[in-house]
Amino acid sequence: MSALGAALRCLEPHRLSDAELPMLARALVEARLPADDLARPGRRFFRFAERPGETVGYGGFELCRTAALLRSMIVLPAWRGRGVGERIVQGLTAAAGEAGATDAFVLTTTAQGYFERLGFRQVERSAAPEAILGTAQATSLCPATAKLLFKAIVP
Repeated sequence: MSALGAALRCLEPHRLSDAELPMLARALVEARLPADDLARPGRRFFRFAERPGETVGYGGFELCRTAALLRSMIVLPAWRGRGVGERIVQGLTAAAGEAGATDAFVLTTTAQGYFERLGFRQVERSAAPEAILGTAQATSLCPATAKLLFKAIVP
């Protein structure tokens, strides 16, 4: 079993194809999260399911050399409050690690405390790699007031 599968315990990840991105975009728009750059190269998005065909949430990352920007994470409303978000973050971090990342970053305007409970810590934007700062999330999709959080990926 891969690190991604082990981290998700009973959540089953499914890598989204380009044709499946509209499902993620719809969920993000409904949650008032940015969805403008999903189809750009270098992004990996997943649908997570408890059982085949039963989507509980989505998430993805952009690999920027050895750093990954975790992004577009959403738990569908019926599944909130059940620990699904934590398992999605763990799964995305594991997948990013398998892809070569040693560091994970997150930009957020509303969930800083949540990510801190998962082991992330706030850092100044100036401390982030230029590749992270050059992403669409950092330059235009997230407001300048978004907090940047960091966590080392432990193999």
